[in-house]
Amino acid sequence: MKKIFVLCLMMVLAISCFAFAGCSNKDDDTARQGIVYKCSFDYDGDGDTETRTIKTIAVGEKVEKVSDEDLIAAGIKGYVVKAHVLTDNVDDNGNIIVRITLEQNTYTITWDYNGGAALTDNRSDPIKVQYLYGEDINLAAHNPAYLEGHEFIGWAVGSPDGELLTSTLGCYENLVLYAVYRTI
Repeated sequence: MKKIFVLCLMMVLAISCFAFAGCSNKDDDTARQGIVYKCSFDYDGDGDTETRTIKTIAVGEKVEKVSDEDLIAAGIKGYVVKAHVLTDNVDDNGNIIVRITLEQNTYTITWDYNGGAALTDNRSDPIKVQYLYGEDINLAAHNPAYLEGHEFIGWAVGSPDGELLTSTLGCYENLVLYAVYRTI
């Protein structure tokens, strides 16, 4: 009877060792299995949706969700990640598939004529325009400003004394742009 008890105890211990051999109590966030983030989107604007891989995380790499910068790198501007949806699908390499859903994201740029007016329509009150996240804005194409006795030299961020901008601006936040003039 004692031999049977010892034999049973050894079997329980052996089974426990095998059952817990793959477990770890490490508190980390590295991938135990590859992860592929996929998104279905009209990438070229032709009305047809296609599914592309946005980001891949290999086994052992740090697990990070898809960021807005990842979307821009994949050619998706004007959208942000709304949700990550874990699927029960795996790809041919055994990677877990995570679908991401997107939502359109816009920011407002306020064009302040800073005491002047728009050259084309003599409008002097600030104009608020919505732009897509990450959209490149051609500053030269925007309605230039004029102020009596001054020359318009461009647009500045945050205040008339702010940084004078170059020819394009990527839109990632709400901004106020001020007309900047030089006395003539």
